[in-house]
Amino acid sequence: MFGNPECWGEEAFEGMCTWEYDGFQYEVYEESLKLKCMYNALKQTAGRTPDAAALVDNWGHTCTFLQLLDKTDRFAEYLKDVKKVEHGDHIGMMLYNSIELCVMFMALSKLGAVCVSLPTKFRHTEIDALNGMANVSGIICNEEYADWFSNLEEKGCFVLSVGNGEREYALGNYEIEKEQYSECESELSDTAIILFTSGTTSRSKGAVLRNFNVLHAVIAYQRMLKMKPEDKTLTPTPIYHITGMVAILSLFVYVGGCIYLFRRFESDKIMDTVRKEKITFIHSTPTVFIKLLEEKLPGEEIDCITALACGSSSMPIQKIKELHTWMPNMKFRTCYGLTETTSVGATFPGDAFISPYFGASGCPAPGLEFEIWDDDDKKLPTGQYGEIMIRGAAILCNYLNMESDLIENHWLHTGDIGYFNKEGFLWVVDRKKDMINYGGEKVPGYDIENAIYRMPEVRETAVFGVKDSVYGEIVGAAISLHDGKSLTTDEVVKFLKPILAKYKIPKIIEFMDEIPKTKNNKIDKKYLREYFNEKYSNVK
Repeated sequence: MFGNPECWGEEAFEGMCTWEYDGFQYEVYEESLKLKCMYNALKQTAGRTPDAAALVDNWGHTCTFLQLLDKTDRFAEYLKDVKKVEHGDHIGMMLYNSIELCVMFMALSKLGAVCVSLPTKFRHTEIDALNGMANVSGIICNEEYADWFSNLEEKGCFVLSVGNGEREYALGNYEIEKEQYSECESELSDTAIILFTSGTTSRSKGAVLRNFNVLHAVIAYQRMLKMKPEDKTLTPTPIYHITGMVAILSLFVYVGGCIYLFRRFESDKIMDTVRKEKITFIHSTPTVFIKLLEEKLPGEEIDCITALACGSSSMPIQKIKELHTWMPNMKFRTCYGLTETTSVGATFPGDAFISPYFGASGCPAPGLEFEIWDDDDKKLPTGQYGEIMIRGAAILCNYLNMESDLIENHWLHTGDIGYFNKEGFLWVVDRKKDMINYGGEKVPGYDIENAIYRMPEVRETAVFGVKDSVYGEIVGAAISLHDGKSLTTDEVVKFLKPILAKYKIPKIIEFMDEIPKTKNNKIDKKYLREYFNEKYSNVK
């Protein structure tokens, strides 16, 4: 199944051509061949709208596109002349959402160096392990992390420590001004970013994303979402994730829109900014949108938001309905993608909530090909569900320093289970590892979660399998409630009986103050399975 004009319109495919890399024919945008990297996209936007606001940071400092380009050029010269950063060098980035992070990313893009994204939520030992895998030759980090890298300095790796930028631009001491700056050194096939992901296993893997992956994803997003220079967005999650780096930062630099940078997630401050600055677009996870709903004022309508893009996992139907009531001009754009797909994958054309195909994750992006495979790697027909396979211009070519059976003849094994209908819409049913095996019956948790969310008392829920000696697995559910609300297990079961088949009704339910999350702010079903298996295994 390909992205096609019936889903997106002919304009989404204008300027596409065939480009060969490593023996494979990719369908790419001609503009990718011209730009070659995100630095050139910034340069193009700064030439078009130099005085437009590109970034507004946590403390209200504004940076125009021309200023962002100038800061990038100065910092790139410093890295090249003083720190001797060369084409292909791996440079670690451990920064909070900030103007400094954006400048660093663009400067490395100009130099043809690789941005190794290091999560600020990780522990010291975890970061050490990632640096060892990536073989970094330099680190740029917020000052509170500088001591973490003293062992690397002893081995000749440079460490640039920067302040938080509250009082002044924190990279000001690391700049070289010239009448004429060096030319961009990046090529389309160069590695742009390395992001670490557990993917379909618990072992961290470095996803190697090239310039053509990033540019294709960015241009495809712009075409599918119809983003404009007038759009404004914000960063409810860290930029070091693929969504922040590609689907927010890179997209808005390419489009010429403005990004409001939040150092950390604070739902009240985010909604204050939405109201005051007339934010038009937010791309985030179900968890973030659920938390933002708690900031709704009585009778309030937010009419500036024109689109919400929701990735990471399926959004509960009831919560989408609440968002629509609150944001009446909003189109809810479900998105499906992975770090390995450079964020882009499938996106819903138009407003998912009012579509007859509501519940689908959308249609394949231009330039991507999807298939559904069975356990024997055979392609399945329309309507049957199996593992979602993807190949195309946004899909990584390899992982860092490792062979992986997740990439097979340019096809990516996503580890997700889904199916297509005859109109070309993709339904993502569950993670392959999260499917519940009840006596041989495959039970996806998503439908059960949606049924539980229909109870107004429920704030958040997660459904997963719990080991059972008779059935193999039975259904378990963790539920958190809105403040001041109460529910009992019997009330949940009574509510679900008319809605779900008997075997789908959770046999074990635990109420929690907060559903556990991973460092990426996704519901941590791995932890929940382990916790429930230890506490409840074989409880009937």
